[in-house]
Amino acid sequence: MVWPPRVHTSRVIPRRAAELAQLESAMWEAATRLDRSWMDRHLAWDFIEFGGSGRTYDRAAILDAIRNGEAELPSVRLNGLVVR
Repeated sequence: MVWPPRVHTSRVIPRRAAELAQLESAMWEAATRLDRSWMDRHLAWDFIEFGGSGRTYDRAAILDAIRNGEAELPSVRLNGLVVR
């Protein structure tokens, strides 16, 4: 993971863009990615994630995987993150 992530802003208050970049980065750290309570608070109700394999995961699938001990922590590099 690249830290701090490179953030390009467009029509967003820089402070807010930095906050969103930090939240996105936290999604890929073990301390938060595997914390069901944290993920439950931060994932949108209509959240969908596209895995590297092309498989999609919705909010319920992510939270169930954490609860069942099946959640994986993929190696992700946030590079060129754009906040709009």
